[in-house]
Amino acid sequence: MSQDAPDKGQTPGEGLPPSPEAWDLCPAAVRASGVAVCLWDGQGRLILANPAFERLFARGQGQAVGRPLLEFFNPASQEMVLRQVLPALAHGVAAGAQAPGPGQDQPPGPASGQGWEGELVGQTAQGRQFPLWLRADAAPGQEGRPRFGLGFLWDISRQKALENELRQSQARYLSMLGDQIELICRSGPDGALTFVNEAYCRFFGKTRQELLGHAFLPTFPGDDGLALARHLASLNRDNPLGSIEHRVVLPDGQVRWLKWTTRVIHDRGGDFAEFQSVGRDITERRQAEDELREARAHLEQRVAKRTAALEDTNQRLAQVVGELQAAQEEQRRLSFLDGLTGVANRRFLDQQLDLEWRRAARERASLAVVMVDIDQFKAFNDTYGHLAGDDCLRRVAVALAQVLRRPADFLARYGGEEFAAVLPGTGLEGALLLAEQMRGQVEGLAIVHISSTLAPVATVSLGVAARVPANHDDPQAVIAAADTALYQAKQAGRNRVASAGQD
Repeated sequence: MSQDAPDKGQTPGEGLPPSPEAWDLCPAAVRASGVAVCLWDGQGRLILANPAFERLFARGQGQAVGRPLLEFFNPASQEMVLRQVLPALAHGVAAGAQAPGPGQDQPPGPASGQGWEGELVGQTAQGRQFPLWLRADAAPGQEGRPRFGLGFLWDISRQKALENELRQSQARYLSMLGDQIELICRSGPDGALTFVNEAYCRFFGKTRQELLGHAFLPTFPGDDGLALARHLASLNRDNPLGSIEHRVVLPDGQVRWLKWTTRVIHDRGGDFAEFQSVGRDITERRQAEDELREARAHLEQRVAKRTAALEDTNQRLAQVVGELQAAQEEQRRLSFLDGLTGVANRRFLDQQLDLEWRRAARERASLAVVMVDIDQFKAFNDTYGHLAGDDCLRRVAVALAQVLRRPADFLARYGGEEFAAVLPGTGLEGALLLAEQMRGQVEGLAIVHISSTLAPVATVSLGVAARVPANHDDPQAVIAAADTALYQAKQAGRNRVASAGQD
């Protein structure tokens, strides 16, 4: 399979506007984000990469867009993208992938509805490779297929180094614990020490002569001494062995952690004979555990922040997609409007008339068309100028549209000073009534027209036609009939309504 053109069945995208237009879909927060963000299309090529992405892969401004997605990973990760990431997104918007965290052995796999998340190896244009974390999602398109792929990437080199350092540190601590010589002592019923080894003496800074025959109790911080006494008191014939960890204060002021394993020995008569204890300095282990807890807490905080940032980015992306859809719908609406008058244009008229014509044919219903022409409009423009003429067209369009109150009725600019009203489910008689109302509405505007030979104000002539279409009829036939009637109205003196009859 080519790296430049992944299999179509595995590609999460169906084409967004290419960069830089794609930036118009992206809020400033994504561009300014320190998180690397990219989008790729159905051919697996980047159509958007924010500055953080370009910095991550050592690309100049704009050099990432248009490049294959696979180009930014090493060969092994390219194979993982082809075998796991893209198929997981291509299985539908409801399909996803659940990946283990960094350092886990099991490879990522699909998990419904969760996109894909896992560790890969990135590769810069200069060939430098580094570990990264990828979160990939797919936006919905038609028929449930993904519309495009979205990726969030983090450089986890420092995290991997910290994990390795922690592992090495833990190994060093374990090695130190293994080499440490145990502290060994025995004491009788009165608490006097009967035996101590050299390590015990060195640890507490005492000689054997100072220790043997005496009940030696070091200094304990806090309640550690009380906890040790309770532990020793709990040992008996039924519970002869126990362990405890506690702190002690050495003569030089150091506070060290000790772990003791103590066995209680009884004589043949069953009476208490002595304690035998083996101790180990576990200060380094306790410090390592504290460091590991702090590191784990730090990592958990980072994951929580990263998750919150990802959720915020997803919300922003959803908002951008919604705005894009709204903009596309508005663009579509505007493409059907006449820019001057604000009513429907000729394109919408032809399209909608065809739909209404076929609906009327199915229902055997009448469809009427009213053609409207402003009388002696050229003379109006010659007298008052084109700006006044444009204003006259707008006012006439508003007056005509006000007469049409049913949702299915609509008015369109047919061309120049001509308008056409389409009246679904209307017969000739009803259309003539509406046409007369239109004529009176325009005359009532009282737009001064001193050049008119008909009246001192602007007037309109109207032609009406109605048809009950058959499936094989052409909808332009009713337009032609209404236009013929309009010509008759003009020939009869203008400022009037004429009809072409009804089939």
